[in-house]
Amino acid sequence: MGSHSKKNIVLLIPQLRHGGAERVVSRLSFLLTEDFNIKVVVFDDSIVTYKVGCEVISLGVPSSSENNVFSKALNVIKRVLKYKKIKRDNNIDITYSFGDTANIVNIFSKGEDKKLISIRGYKRIRTGKTLIDRLLLKPISVYICNKADKVVSVSELITQTLIKEYNLPSEKVYTIHNGYDLDTIRELSQESLNEAEEKIFEKKNVIISAGTFRHEKGYWHLLKAFSIVLNKKEDMLLVILGTDFNNNKEKVLNLAKQLKIEQSIVFLGYKENPYKYFSKSNMYVLSSVFEGFPNALVEAMSCGLPVVAADCPSGPREILSSTFNINEEFKGIKYSEFGILTQRMSAKENYEPNILEKDDIHLAEGIIELLDEKNRQEFSKKSLQRSNDFGYSTWLLKQKDILSFK
Repeated sequence: MGSHSKKNIVLLIPQLRHGGAERVVSRLSFLLTEDFNIKVVVFDDSIVTYKVGCEVISLGVPSSSENNVFSKALNVIKRVLKYKKIKRDNNIDITYSFGDTANIVNIFSKGEDKKLISIRGYKRIRTGKTLIDRLLLKPISVYICNKADKVVSVSELITQTLIKEYNLPSEKVYTIHNGYDLDTIRELSQESLNEAEEKIFEKKNVIISAGTFRHEKGYWHLLKAFSIVLNKKEDMLLVILGTDFNNNKEKVLNLAKQLKIEQSIVFLGYKENPYKYFSKSNMYVLSSVFEGFPNALVEAMSCGLPVVAADCPSGPREILSSTFNINEEFKGIKYSEFGILTQRMSAKENYEPNILEKDDIHLAEGIIELLDEKNRQEFSKKSLQRSNDFGYSTWLLKQKDILSFK
């Protein structure tokens, strides 16, 4: 495609720190440059941890330190006005936005450009269950989705919920599961650990989990399940990778102490290369109460790790089975095609050490199933096999396809 005929596309995202959407924008900024003129526009570029393959323009309007509706609304107006000017100055053909606030700026900045919005988390779809959802957030969300030219979701469950809850025509909503650079992940997984880390992973059975310490990761469930497993098998270690969020890590540390399992847990913080830790572990466990499409789950599978995942909305069910039924409900644990699913976790935080829920018990059962060497080896092979379905090539073709407006 000659450069004169390339469309001008903006990938619009609040920031480029840690996160799944940020990683997708980073990937797209490199992979789309052959076919399009790409620019990344952020609200705030004070901290950028992801590499970008094109020009980055900052609106210079970071999140307000004041947590009130007025200052937030003022910020949105500032961003909309600044982005309008960028669109005019750069003759933008398509804006592809990632995240709630970026989607709002995309739609309210109007203009002649085609507008794609990305919905990346099940929790982000307002279902109108609370008063603020019903009166404010859901109407805004429905308006944004209906005004967009195309809506891209990361899971089939999100797509079906949008069509049903938001009355969107099905031809307007596209499901594109996240794509992964499998060769690079597997190469990085072979890197050595330092001496201190080697000692940590000498324990025979290492369970690993990764993700920012947000509520939706359900780490209280993981710790309680792990405490049950420890009672049955002592030579176990739980390793958690991820940064703190809103002091949630403190709550997790306190729970570990109260459960008297702190000696068997290691918190390694954020790691640029989590894959080398994945490959030295025995299994990956996902305890989330909500997801969009859990990146770390697929990445762990691509390192050959067998997985136990809570059946949260959305993602795990679609990853662990190629013939999933999104409406089926089950209790207990389920041997899925490519891993072990356990029943959906309660989203209500419970840091009480003496209260074990059925969810915690079933997650522990799933872990114990994978301590069986035959099961572990079988699901390790299945993880590798399934992860190949999420490589870059298919994903990139789908991304290019939705960016082509005939």
